[in-house]
Amino acid sequence: MNWVADDTSPEAASVLRAVVMSRSGAERVRMATGMWATARRVVEAGLRAEGITDETQLRTRVFHRMYASDFDAATLNRISLWLEHGPSRSRKKTG
Repeated sequence: MNWVADDTSPEAASVLRAVVMSRSGAERVRMATGMWATARRVVEAGLRAEGITDETQLRTRVFHRMYASDFDAATLNRISLWLEHGPSRSRKKTG
């Protein structure tokens, strides 16, 4: 894992790495998932501030904001279409 940041001194990066690595693997996973959830909420809030209210459009725009650089254009388009028209995210519970 690369712990180098352009705006952080090597000494501060070393201290941060030591603090993070002193935590258990489970704690680090919880930290990462918490940061991811916060980032998603920030993106969603920004989109809502732009006037996006439709949940399908919001889901698609969040995907683009967070993953657009991870896929080629064709794959990005295919996933976007699935998000817009694919199976419902809410499933009827049985049993």
